[in-house]
Amino acid sequence: MLSRVANNLFWMDRYMERSYGLLNLIKTNYNSTLDSGDYSSWNNIQKTYMGIYESKPNDEYLDTISIINTMLFDSENPNTMSNIVIRARENARSVQEHISRELWLSVNKYYLHISNENLSINFRNSDPIEFVNEMLQFNHIYYSVADITQERGNAYCFMNLGKYLERVVQSIEFLSLRIINLNDKDQKLSESFFWKNLLISIGGYQLYVKTYKS
Repeated sequence: MLSRVANNLFWMDRYMERSYGLLNLIKTNYNSTLDSGDYSSWNNIQKTYMGIYESKPNDEYLDTISIINTMLFDSENPNTMSNIVIRARENARSVQEHISRELWLSVNKYYLHISNENLSINFRNSDPIEFVNEMLQFNHIYYSVADITQERGNAYCFMNLGKYLERVVQSIEFLSLRIINLNDKDQKLSESFFWKNLLISIGGYQLYVKTYKS
């Protein structure tokens, strides 16, 4: 396999995993801020994931909607979900002969959906959780199609390498958001909610419950 092909397969899955992690992060932090009423956590998220270092006093619900809209659709920021999906599709297009037709169609369908000019307007007029869940369905379809239709060969291995490396990086970044400011002498109830939200963000909460709470 050519190194160029391996690189594109690696980044295709890495970008898809990144979009999945970003959506889960948005969903989890949105629920967390509703529970706590503290919207300041969005500043750290924008700094870590969007490269936005200008902190703003996010004091109300509408600030959250504006931030999420930016994280999803800002075409000028390379780290937004829309741009991540675009790059995943570009990598998939260049290696169509190495992936299943169904896998290519699932990526392309995601791209066409996220490219809809009215999607940002639809987000502002809908429930954020329902909207994010709809976006997550595209990732679920992608993973299912990859698992069922992709031949178990070199291409599949490079795809998995990208996916799991991105998952490790995301887990580290999720943890860093909290550990930097963690005070062992001041363990509050809100911190237990953080760890629950952290596990939900990286898809590990159900496994934790089954392993340690059974």
